[in-house]
Amino acid sequence: MSDALGSAQEPVLLHARLKPNHSLTDAGQTAALTTFALVSLTTSLVFVSRGFWPVAPFILLDLAILAFAFLVVRRRARAFEDVIVRPEGITIRRSDGGADICEDTLPTAWTSLAREDHPDYGCLSLSLHHRRRTTPIAQMLSPAERAAFGLAMADALARARRGGRAAWEAPSAPLSNFGAAGGR
Repeated sequence: MSDALGSAQEPVLLHARLKPNHSLTDAGQTAALTTFALVSLTTSLVFVSRGFWPVAPFILLDLAILAFAFLVVRRRARAFEDVIVRPEGITIRRSDGGADICEDTLPTAWTSLAREDHPDYGCLSLSLHHRRRTTPIAQMLSPAERAAFGLAMADALARARRGGRAAWEAPSAPLSNFGAAGGR
């Protein structure tokens, strides 16, 4: 596949798929929703049997709101951000978990990586700057993961600028911290 940034023979200096961290799996969500539904049904039956029938619709409403919240969380769990660095350009593909994928490309020449740190919280943000254009990256990572990704990204940009055989060298920063796959 050939694109505006180069050919398929061009080395991939960094290829990272960044995904948000979700502590509850699909099976865990289903188990939690089922448990809440059983408790709600039992509570509702107790109140209805004692003549307090208006409680039942509100308990059902709570269950419907929780189910909707889990659907939103499940959709957001499918969100991702691909960051691909090649010697000639940087490609960033983003998806919010829906069908739309937004793609952004920047040349590696004259593109800088900016990092905002806080003494207590760590790496707050990473962004790529090219001319007057600012593109935030790695927003869905934790501060520690964002810092590790920032090191790998800075290394890939440095290798892209050096060019030649330096672009084919292995990265110096570990890529496993944020689930990335490095190219050689």
